[in-house]
This record gives sequence, C-alpha cells and structure tokens, in this order.
Amino acid sequence: MNPENSGGATSNILVIDDELEIAEVVTEILMEVPGRKVFQVASPSEAYMRSITTKFDLVVTDFRMPKTDGVDLVRAIRSQKLNTHTPVLMISGYKEEAIAKMGVLPNVTIMGKPFVVDELKAKVHELLTTGVKIANKPQFNVQILNAILRATEQTLVSFGSAPPFRTEKPFLYNSQKPIQADASAVITVDGPRWTGSVILAFEKTSYLALIADVLRSPQTDLNPDNLSQIGAILQLIYGQARAALKSEKVELANGQVQILSGQGHQITPPENSVTMVIPVEFNKGKLHLLATAI
Repeated sequence: MNPENSGGATSNILVIDDELEIAEVVTEILMEVPGRKVFQVASPSEAYMRSITTKFDLVVTDFRMPKTDGVDLVRAIRSQKLNTHTPVLMISGYKEEAIAKMGVLPNVTIMGKPFVVDELKAKVHELLTTGVKIANKPQFNVQILNAILRATEQTLVSFGSAPPFRTEKPFLYNSQKPIQADASAVITVDGPRWTGSVILAFEKTSYLALIADVLRSPQTDLNPDNLSQIGAILQLIYGQARAALKSEKVELANGQVQILSGQGHQITPPENSVTMVIPVEFNKGKLHLLATAI
C-alpha cells in the first residue's frame, strides 16, 4: 500500500510542460502509483484555467515556457483560493536561473533536467506527504507584506514625515514580552497565501507628532478626534498596497479597520496565530507594524 494514499484519498497533480514528450514521460512516471490523478497541460494559460476549478496537491512544471516563466506561473496558480498553498516541483534545464528567480516564492522545489527517475519519484512522494502539513501552517505572503511596508512609507512621507524611513530587524511576537501602544488600528488581510491582519501601533509622542502635521494644528494629548485618524491612515496604507498589488496581478480583498485606543494598551494577536513584528523608525519617532497569519 502506498503511504500517501493509505486513507483512500486521491492526489491531484498538475503537470505543465510545452515539450509534449517530456510532459508525457513525467505523467507516466507519476501515474505508476495508485490513487493519483494527473492533469497534463501544455501551456501556462491552460494551467491557470485548471487552477480555478481544481484543487491540486502538487504542481510539476517546467521553468521556461513561451510568454512566461515559473515565477509568474506559480503566482497565477496560487492567486486562486483552491491552490493558495499548493507545493510546486519545478524541473528545468536552467536550474541555477530557476533557483535565483524562484527564491522569492515559498514551497517551491527545483530539480535539474534531465532528471533521474528514482529521484523524481522520491521527491514527488515527499512533497505529497508533507504538503498537507505545510498548507495548514499559518504563513505570510512576502509580496503583500512588502507592498504594505512601501505603502506605509509613502503615506507617512505624504503626511509630512521626511525620510529616512527605516525598518529594523523583524522578530516574532512573544506573549511574554507583549507590544504596548497608545494608538493603534488593525485591518484584516485576505489575499493569496495570507489570511490574517496588519496592525499599525504608535507610541503617544510619535503619533501626536504625526497627527499634528495631518490636522495642521498642535496636538497635546490623545482624544477621540485625533485617535480616529489612525483608522483612516491604515485604510489609506492598505488601499495603496491593494492598488500596487493589483498592477502585479495580485488581488487583495477589501479590509475592515478597527481602531484600538487607550494609553499603554497591549497588542494581543489572535490565538493560534503567527505574528511578525516589524519596528519602524521615521522622523517623528517609532511605530510597530505587526503582521499576523492564522
């Protein structure tokens, strides 16, 4: 009995290669194991259409193909909710180039071409048996997170905060050393390979200095009027990030903003989430950007 199908489930595998002979050889090798259903396509557009309607346990693809490369192809497939976490095995005669370009995407394994049949079989088995574990782990989409960071910088600069804008080394949230803030807001994130939230958290002095520029009047203390502005700031940041990502063919759903206020309040991420904390320095002081994945 094959371990990956011992529970009776079928493994759906998508094979993509514009060279028909190679695609057929790979398909034949993969179908040697009972309980696998292999979908063979010859073009990225066919692969994309399949990814809309079918959930795959593994994608096996070439790197260089007409009109696209592996990075765009994998992003397109993972932009579909059914295949957000699908592992990818890339087989390429340009292995070093593929490694260099695909390094920006998680859960992609690269093999050289020509390949050794036994190595291919072993790698496919490994990816199928570990794919479920990977899919169930909270994870971030670095492309989305980078877009939010860029939008944060652009927004602060537009509000009169002169560069430099500097991000310090990110770290994982530790409940034993909670992040405290005086003004903060949270927005939900629903996008490819990331479901969770982004929290913008300020200390009082840096927030008041920023809001004084926004409102064009001195701010001596936190109050309902100036605290309401943090929700608008985060909504603006998120909107700019959405627009930038849309131009990169990444769809990010509308997010709902919730304002958290109260001097010295504790930022508490959802249970069972993974939370990354990114400290930021700008000319008005400091803030923390927290990204949670659930």
